Amino acid sequence: MAHIDQHAIVQHVHVPCGSKYAPPANRGDIFSSARHLGYITTTRGLKPLELQSKWGVEAIGWCPEFRYRDRLFFPVHDNKGTSVSWVTRTINENNKYRYLAAHLDRERVPLKTILYGERYVSPFDTVIGVCISDVRREVALLYKEYQEVEQITEKAKSKIEVILMILRTRFSGLPDDIVSLLDQITDLETLDEWAGYAVISESLDEFSEVLRHNKTNDI
Repeated sequence: MAHIDQHAIVQHVHVPCGSKYAPPANRGDIFSSARHLGYITTTRGLKPLELQSKWGVEAIGWCPEFRYRDRLFFPVHDNKGTSVSWVTRTINENNKYRYLAAHLDRERVPLKTILYGERYVSPFDTVIGVCISDVRREVALLYKEYQEVEQITEKAKSKIEVILMILRTRFSGLPDDIVSLLDQITDLETLDEWAGYAVISESLDEFSEVLRHNKTNDI
């Protein structure tokens, strides 16, 4: 997440990319279409009057460009209120292309360089910018790290099981208190150390005494 300086937003220089502002044809009043109005109020829970009066949202029903049919049209303005780009949103939830934005040759300024609603931002507002691609990348990295940790943990668990088996089979008939100690220890480093004691100990009594002594020191 990055903090965007307000002055950088208001005073940024737009790089023209298209020769004209060319939105889809046959745009109309959102109140004239029951389907568009129903989508706005019922499906999305938005206020149609505000969308129309403040944001200039329009309805697209039939359109010579088939891909833009049955959509809401959102004009995008610069900080002076000039229309420079646009984006559409389908009202049909079965349409997998939910958002369709202006092509480069149909907008005056690249959409990605515009802060939507920029003209309503005052010099006293703080704007926080979030790059979705960066967020997704961070999530992917975190998930990868999580998987690696899980793999390490699984390997550690497997090694612990092997060490416990070694300790239990190296000396048959371990005393109950030693068995209890082994069952309580899940630290791989400690078990590695105990496995070393098991190898160098000449008898069960010696091994048990070493473990009891180390446990007492730990406490």
